[in-house]
Amino acid sequence: MASDRQKADGEHRKVNMLELFIMGELMDGPHHGYLLRDILSRVFAPFRQFSWGTLYPLIGQLERSGYIELIDGGERSPCEEKPHGRQKRNFGITDAGRARFQVLMLANSEYTADFPELLTVKLLYLRWLTPTQQLAVLEHSRGYFVQTRDYCLQAFTAQSPSAHLPAEAREQIYRIVNFRLSGTQAQLSWIEGEIARRRMALDTMIP
Repeated sequence: MASDRQKADGEHRKVNMLELFIMGELMDGPHHGYLLRDILSRVFAPFRQFSWGTLYPLIGQLERSGYIELIDGGERSPCEEKPHGRQKRNFGITDAGRARFQVLMLANSEYTADFPELLTVKLLYLRWLTPTQQLAVLEHSRGYFVQTRDYCLQAFTAQSPSAHLPAEAREQIYRIVNFRLSGTQAQLSWIEGEIARRRMALDTMIP
């Protein structure tokens, strides 16, 4: 069924986002699971939370794949002992993990409802890319906001799919579209500012 496929695709995108987050954090040095979950929850707070049941199996999968490795067993952490009695196990990233991190960072992910979350994670770790790679990520991301903006603007044209609806229904739709448009334009402006800044920096590097 199409809905099952869409659900599976959504779960896959979520795993990719979390995978990128874990390896991005480990680029800074070893972390333990509790710290990873704490940082992740703060990045997406206050309404988006991630369970232990989602994060720990993925950490195990990344370890089995050779992308991360156990640094030491550590001592039992009081903050982990209370919910699950887990040991504070520190993980570091491997050379294969660094290569995987680069692949995920540079992948031109399709524009879906999950794209903003993935972009949030990519923006956290842009510093690990070259200036040219950073520019490529930002320019691809710009396309998402351009498409969203253009869709919103179309709502106010005669070609809009809402044009045939009764006036009262159109008015409500336009109010909501205006709300979306204001946020999209602000985000697009921010992205374009980052692109301009990096283009200027690259231009100064050209001999």
